[in-house]
Amino acid sequence: MIGYYLFPMALASCILSLLIFCRRRLIGMIGYSWWIHIVGFVAIYILIVWIVLCEELLLTSRLERLDVNQDGFYNGLELTDEYYETLKKMTKDTARKFSIYTGIIYSAMITTLLFITDLVRIHLWDKYIKKTNALDI
Repeated sequence: MIGYYLFPMALASCILSLLIFCRRRLIGMIGYSWWIHIVGFVAIYILIVWIVLCEELLLTSRLERLDVNQDGFYNGLELTDEYYETLKKMTKDTARKFSIYTGIIYSAMITTLLFITDLVRIHLWDKYIKKTNALDI
């Protein structure tokens, strides 16, 4: 179950390491602004998948804690309301399972919003702030 999240995280971590390792060459090719936003995209994706992995580990740990005799089966006194609630949270895992795909979409949306904000900031700096500072001299 946990291995489902480890491959995308390992792949994204390798990509992030490669982006950081080759940063000088990449910044020379695509520019600093593009590079920082690509790194941000990968880092946000890793963060999303990491949060989902932690939630999965938390639910698994909570369910294992409810197994009193540690035999892997739940019967008798182990079938409590807390058990059913935790099991319900574990089985309703569509959002967690699709997080490796939706994480890409959310990362792209957040990074695009940050990129547009950065472009607006640069445009405003060049158009208004930089000109007014030049006139003050």
